[in-house]
Amino acid sequence: MSAHGSCRNGTLVAGCRWDVSKLEPVVAAPHSPDNRKLARECRDVKIDRVYIGSCTGGKSEDFFAAAKLFHRAKRQVKVPTYLVPATQKVSKRAARRGAARRGHGMCWLQAVAGRRQRVL
Repeated sequence: MSAHGSCRNGTLVAGCRWDVSKLEPVVAAPHSPDNRKLARECRDVKIDRVYIGSCTGGKSEDFFAAAKLFHRAKRQVKVPTYLVPATQKVSKRAARRGAARRGHGMCWLQAVAGRRQRVL
């Protein structure tokens, strides 16, 4: 990926280039998203729950991707799965597009910054 260009009244200060073929999947380990591990390091970890979302990871695209995986798995969610949209707008968009179906082991939570989440 390359970041190049300029805005109408400005100039490019820096450019970056990434070789995405060298990137590896990363997962957040308990008890903080800052506790990152390479997915290959977690090969022997038994997953007992799944959490998708929160402030920066609760985009509409995240839930559409999760819905596709859920559909491919023939709705066989084997562990509790918690879905937390970043905003009410994301939640409503997911509902309109059919990604926000309840049940089948999936639970939608409402993101509330600085407070406990509540089940929707």
